[in-house]
Amino acid sequence: IRDRLRSRGLGDVYKRQDSYPSDCNMIICRNVMIYFTEEAKAEIYKKFNASLKSDGILFVGSTEQIISPGDSGFSTYKSFFYKKAAR
Repeated sequence: IRDRLRSRGLGDVYKRQDSYPSDCNMIICRNVMIYFTEEAKAEIYKKFNASLKSDGILFVGSTEQIISPGDSGFSTYKSFFYKKAAR
């Protein structure tokens, strides 16, 4: 499973900012976004949203809570879990 997850993951955001996988059920992004500017975060969250299936979930670390999830196409699901908003 690990190799399969790595091949589908967004782990190396620094090198993959232009290319993201599609049809993901869940994206786990912990302790990464704190290093980006607010503008970069907004762009990356939108790309994460586009990568998720219609009912996909984004999980972020406790220091990376999204203040306005709707701006990136998410709704709050649970603490630190965001669901792709219906369009």
